[in-house]
Amino acid sequence: MEILALVIIFLSAIYIQGFLLNFLLFYKLEYSCNFNVDKATEGDNIFLEEIIYNKKLIPISWIKAEIYTSKWLDFAGKDAVIAQESRFVTSNFFLKSYQKTTRRWNVKCLKRGYFKIDKITLVGGDFLGAFSESSDVIDVKADLLVYPAPVVLQQYFRPASRFIGDTIVKRWINDDPFMFSGLREYEPGDALNRIHWKATASRGRLMVKKNDFTANLRTAVILNIQSRDTEPDEVIDKEFTELGIKVAATIFDKALKQGLPLSFSTNGSVINENENPIIIKESTGREHVNELLDILARLKLKKVQDFEYFINDVYKNYSNTEVIIITSYLTEKISNTIREIKARKNNVSIILLNAIERESLPGDLDIYIPY
Repeated sequence: MEILALVIIFLSAIYIQGFLLNFLLFYKLEYSCNFNVDKATEGDNIFLEEIIYNKKLIPISWIKAEIYTSKWLDFAGKDAVIAQESRFVTSNFFLKSYQKTTRRWNVKCLKRGYFKIDKITLVGGDFLGAFSESSDVIDVKADLLVYPAPVVLQQYFRPASRFIGDTIVKRWINDDPFMFSGLREYEPGDALNRIHWKATASRGRLMVKKNDFTANLRTAVILNIQSRDTEPDEVIDKEFTELGIKVAATIFDKALKQGLPLSFSTNGSVINENENPIIIKESTGREHVNELLDILARLKLKKVQDFEYFINDVYKNYSNTEVIIITSYLTEKISNTIREIKARKNNVSIILLNAIERESLPGDLDIYIPY
């Protein structure tokens, strides 16, 4: 009888601990996770911070957080399950009474984009597994915008013709956007990086570098989101379009450093907004360029208007402007529209993302092709 009583007491203890630990598992339990930044650049290393707090006397024998996110966020040092565009990572905890634990994941941003973690599944149980696992879905808000990384243009592109003119893209690829031709006094609105400090010190007043007027200061970037002339709405050759997005980011970055007025348009659309082509008016400064980089980060690889029609709709927006067209292909209709843009006293340069035989390209247009 004594042995039977001990067995009953032992089994009852197992049942009671299992019942209490499972029933009260999520009672007074707090969980949160956040990225340490809300914006980063492709290639950056950032942190995802998890905080879990057991605010009760009863300990938690084991609990794990199941994190679903994009495969383009690499959790360093952690084995993960990757399926299509998703990454699945688990994080395990043991919590004593009233214990708070913070865990920081080193995360590398592998690709530009808009990433978010909005729900986490918590799964836990008792010490001995007497009861089946309990789970709960926790709402969290961890959003991250990853900007495309700039590229070194001269490592990617070369003139299609050795007779190509002195265009803005050539000067940008060579990292020499202006032809220096003298000095003048500072005027409101001049970029600080144009100040000639030695002349300023010797003359006792602010002097800036005077640019040769073959360089047009107004700049417009037109990005074709399509990778082929005939393709469905979704982009087929994604590597070409992604390169084009990086090229646009590079031009934005240089425009900011040089204080150039900049406009941007594309036949694509962005996540979480209406599916309309994007046309951003000309402006300058960090806030404007950040707005453009936000757009590049959130661009969907999907056209909302065929590029032939899009460029025909927007070409009249430009006059006395350096127009840079980034595209994976050219057609006769697109080339004719580009000639119309040139006829409106614009300087037009084309960055071609897909390698094409030089002989098949129009000889009267300034084109840069991949190596």
